[in-house]
Amino acid sequence: MKGEKFTFTKGMSNADTQTVGKYIITVKGDLVLVYKIDGAPMETNKTPVAFFRATGSISTIECAGDKIAVGCRNGEVLHLRAAFLVT
Repeated sequence: MKGEKFTFTKGMSNADTQTVGKYIITVKGDLVLVYKIDGAPMETNKTPVAFFRATGSISTIECAGDKIAVGCRNGEVLHLRAAFLVT
């Protein structure tokens, strides 16, 4: 299949939450939610900045720089690019 190739690696994350710099990317159902975090604890100091809707319920996400791969339970995989993650 033609297209850009890139590699994802897991760091401090799990199947439904990833941290990229000053952002936390998480999932809820079929939504990818992006929050900007300002200090600790992350749960109380986060500001919503973006969201993306997937084609189905999300089973996993992987982040690498400005790229987000979203794996859906229906077998589809979405590749998202969020340039603001690396600014």
